[in-house]
Amino acid sequence: MAINPLVAHSLLFASRCKSGGGVPVVVQDPERVRAARQQIGQAEAEGKLEQLSEVLCEPTRRRIIEALTATELSVSDLANAVDRKVPVVSQHLRILRSRGIVEGARRASLVYYRLRPGPTVERVQQLFRSIGVS
Repeated sequence: MAINPLVAHSLLFASRCKSGGGVPVVVQDPERVRAARQQIGQAEAEGKLEQLSEVLCEPTRRRIIEALTATELSVSDLANAVDRKVPVVSQHLRILRSRGIVEGARRASLVYYRLRPGPTVERVQQLFRSIGVS
């Protein structure tokens, strides 16, 4: 049985990318690798990668982000949209607010939430688009 060349390439790449003493990876562009490592190091030092994974690894938070991609919503409407209770959604919104992903605006007695414009939200939306979520 013949192996698809793309699969063979992926397997070869995976075997070369072993960490901790695996087969060394041939670097094609050292300057780009250096820039990428610098970016990763900076993001890790600032805790950005952990914050992003904290947000994206929680299914309810992903659902909230997806819902707010469509429109801004009050807490009760958002709770209804993501099929969770208001106190649960409020706790998730608190975390998302602290990470700069959502912002709220008070209108009379209700607070309406929307995605906060900026680089963090753009990256999250880009990630969602790349995997076909939005």
